[in-house]
Amino acid sequence: MELSKEQQQAHDLIIDCLSPPTQKRVIKICGFAGTGKTTILAFLRKSIYKKNPNLRIAFCTFTGRASAVLREKLVAANCEYEGDYVGTIHRLIYVPTLSFDQKTGRKVITGWRKSAFINYDFIVIDEASMVDYEMFKDLLSYGLPIIAVGDHGQLPPINSTHSLVLDDPDFVLEKIHRQAEGNPIIRLSQTVRDYGVIKTGVYSPGVFKIPFVEKRCKELLEGVNHKDPSVIVLCGMNKTRTAFTEKIRKRYEFTRPEPYPGERLICLKNNHDDKIMNGQLGTLLWLMYENEELYDITLQMDGFSDPFQTLAFPPTFGLEKYDEVFSNMDWKDLQEVAGKKSVNFFDYGYVVSVHRSQGSEFDKVILLEERSYYWDDEYYKKWLYTAVTRAREKLFVVEF
Repeated sequence: MELSKEQQQAHDLIIDCLSPPTQKRVIKICGFAGTGKTTILAFLRKSIYKKNPNLRIAFCTFTGRASAVLREKLVAANCEYEGDYVGTIHRLIYVPTLSFDQKTGRKVITGWRKSAFINYDFIVIDEASMVDYEMFKDLLSYGLPIIAVGDHGQLPPINSTHSLVLDDPDFVLEKIHRQAEGNPIIRLSQTVRDYGVIKTGVYSPGVFKIPFVEKRCKELLEGVNHKDPSVIVLCGMNKTRTAFTEKIRKRYEFTRPEPYPGERLICLKNNHDDKIMNGQLGTLLWLMYENEELYDITLQMDGFSDPFQTLAFPPTFGLEKYDEVFSNMDWKDLQEVAGKKSVNFFDYGYVVSVHRSQGSEFDKVILLEERSYYWDDEYYKKWLYTAVTRAREKLFVVEF
């Protein structure tokens, strides 16, 4: 396989920027889904190895699921070299604080601290559009050249109006790579970018859009297994998220308001001290009451080898509007209740807003397509494009 002319230009630009006397600190490459961004990284790794086989590169992503996808692609391209790192940003630059949990008999993560040093020569950030300013600042602190690669067609990070990491890119890939042209999800993403609409119909056996029919929608949702992290339901409205989460939990006879062990949870708020971020998903291992106001929970966060222990705030589970809770929160009182322990905020992770799904890919996506009155055409186009490109193999769109 060879690089296209456009891909070769991006590859050569990166090589030039990494070489003295230029040696640019941050190189930003943008491209839509299917433009071959990861292919460029594979060729880039081989080129760097030919020049100097002793150089070590850290390939990192925001989520564990994205890093697993990146590793698959690097292995398939035969360019995963000894000494390289492929994993999450968290595991690369943050060191967990571990303690023994007597309830589970396992070591659990109770906090994080930034590593003073990382033994690599370059940092490559894939899915860089998801990285917020605080995390990017931590990456910059090591003084290493950074290659940031991402999709400028997606929504910006949560609570941001634009992607700081991908502002003012050095190169923008425009052409769809020929290997991706036959992929129905890529073709659909092109249509969404151009027209901002998905027509009802079958695009392939695993990619289709149907009008909302209660019975058909119920059949699709029955394919959501609470133990299977490769399937996700995406939506746009909070009321839709809470309504369908309730339907899924009821199907598994999860009748109490507290989450059961084995349920999927999603983080709702960045906590830079704990290095846990808005939108990260995990599976609940253990729950008990710390006191009348807080849960003590242990989770297996996606992409982490050790479980994570924290206090959790019960009112956010199954809640329609989180902002009202956060804006009215007496943070000083909450900390007094928690003592010296950290408090984080979670909800059920079966049905997730498209915004919070960014940086992740799933084998199967069920998209409940809807549009807020407040979204303009450009925002809706980005929202729909982001939703479509979360799917790797199957995409079922239900029109609301």
